[in-house]
Amino acid sequence: MADQSSAPQRVKQLAARVPPRLGRALAVVSIVYFVGFLWTYTGGTIQRLFIPFQWEYFFTQRQIASTLYGKWFFYGDSVADVFVNWLVIIALIAGAYFSYFWIAGKQKATAAAAEKN
Repeated sequence: MADQSSAPQRVKQLAARVPPRLGRALAVVSIVYFVGFLWTYTGGTIQRLFIPFQWEYFFTQRQIASTLYGKWFFYGDSVADVFVNWLVIIALIAGAYFSYFWIAGKQKATAAAAEKN
């Protein structure tokens, strides 16, 4: 039981460690990603969101197309794939952000050490 109550606390701690600049970038990327998905899903016709069983039909068509034509779809072939692909994109952006600042910090340290000598 203690692990379940501490999980939200750990998420809050992790979110608090995210730099504001990265947090804004991830929020914008997330919004663009999901708006892009909805635009792809609806084909620009919002009424499609209200058609019963449309999600199942949409992903079934994508699975058939990926099987027959070997296409890779950016949003995946299921609702789970939509979220997994989103998490991969978020992880890549966060990794690139932290890598950039880690490399920049190493270069500053190297330049400071060379200047000292």
